[in-house]
Amino acid sequence: MGGTATSGLLCVVSDGRLLVIEYLYQRQFALKKYEMNTIQDINGFPPCQS
Repeated sequence: MGGTATSGLLCVVSDGRLLVIEYLYQRQFALKKYEMNTIQDINGFPPCQS
């Protein structure tokens, strides 16, 4: 996506698309759709240190 990045919760991978819930602000979230061929890399969050 032209060097942009996002973080969120990956909900569904289907038909070459990813559905991701992204945090906007306060209590607002957005469900965004990304075409698989536009994704360069997917990384999970690291585990919490205790």
